[in-house]
Amino acid sequence: MRLYVKSLSPLSLAILNSSLSRLRVKGEFKPIDDSAAYCEAEMAFETASLLLGGYCSDSLTEAAGLLTNLQGRLAETLLGAALASYPKQVSRPDELILRDTLYGNFSLYSAFLDHFARLKNEWIKAGLAYLDHKGEKMKAAAALYLHRNSLSYRLKRLYEVGGIDVNDPHEGLLLVIYRVLNVRGFE
Repeated sequence: MRLYVKSLSPLSLAILNSSLSRLRVKGEFKPIDDSAAYCEAEMAFETASLLLGGYCSDSLTEAAGLLTNLQGRLAETLLGAALASYPKQVSRPDELILRDTLYGNFSLYSAFLDHFARLKNEWIKAGLAYLDHKGEKMKAAAALYLHRNSLSYRLKRLYEVGGIDVNDPHEGLLLVIYRVLNVRGFE
C-alpha cells in the first residue's frame, strides 16, 4: 500500500520518516515534489491516520493523505482533492470520488477515466466478475468462460498495471464506480 501525503507548507520528510520508525512501519517517504511525498509500505488505515494526525500534527498542520495502490496522475489528482477538501485526514480513492460526486463535483472523473483507459477490458471484466461472485475464483472464471489460472493472471495484471487490488474493498469499489459510469458498456 502507498501512503501519499501532501501539505500546503513544505513537507518535512525527516519527521515523517522518524514517525514511521516510531510506528514500526518499514518504509521511507520519497518526494514527488516540494509539497508531496509517498511511502510504499504495508500500512493499515489506522496507522496512516496516526502518522498524519497524531505523530506529525505540529509540522504537517495542513496536510492530507491518500492510502492506495494507485499511482501516477490519478493518485496525484486524488491527493490534491484530499488536501483541498479534507485536510488533516487520510482518505481512500473511492471515498474521495463518492464524496465529491455527492456534492456535485465531477472534476475527479477525468483523471479516473484516463487511468482506466490504460487498462485492458479483459482485466476489468475479470475484476468485476471476481467481485460479482464474492471472491470465488472458480465461479468468476466459469462466468467468463475462463480457466481459473487465466482469471488469476488477469487479476494480477489489473493490480500490477492499474494498482487495483480486488481483495481490498475500497479499491474494488473503484471498479464498481467505473462500471456504473458504463464507459465501455459493462452490463
